[in-house]
Amino acid sequence: MEHRGEIPGAWFQRNLAGSLLSESLACIVTVCRCFQPEIRLKARNVSIYWLTATAGSSARIYKESSNNWGAPAPYSSVPTGVAVFPNDLSIRSMLEKQYNVVHWSEFDRGGHFAALEAPDLLTDDIRLFFREIR
Repeated sequence: MEHRGEIPGAWFQRNLAGSLLSESLACIVTVCRCFQPEIRLKARNVSIYWLTATAGSSARIYKESSNNWGAPAPYSSVPTGVAVFPNDLSIRSMLEKQYNVVHWSEFDRGGHFAALEAPDLLTDDIRLFFREIR
């Protein structure tokens, strides 16, 4: 629920950030739901958000994009690579209408935090993408 005179999405960001910072259980549950079940990795990521008080800035993208949510973006001719990891939604036909998709990969492990969960897959895929566009 937005409050009168408030920037759209600000209420959501403020409350998400506040709960992640002030409630240790909320922070742990939110971050741990996004990871494969490796407790050290989860604890490390939760600690980074909590100890550096950066949960708010991590939620900022939701506020910044709330005004344009669902609006079509202008077409970009920049060569674009897409890496799709489990539980992340990417619909190729929709992306190709807005971006010059020249590289597409789908993986069977990893997730939303691919750089932490499957760094080998992500690194190899980024290297392959840049090799292809050289």
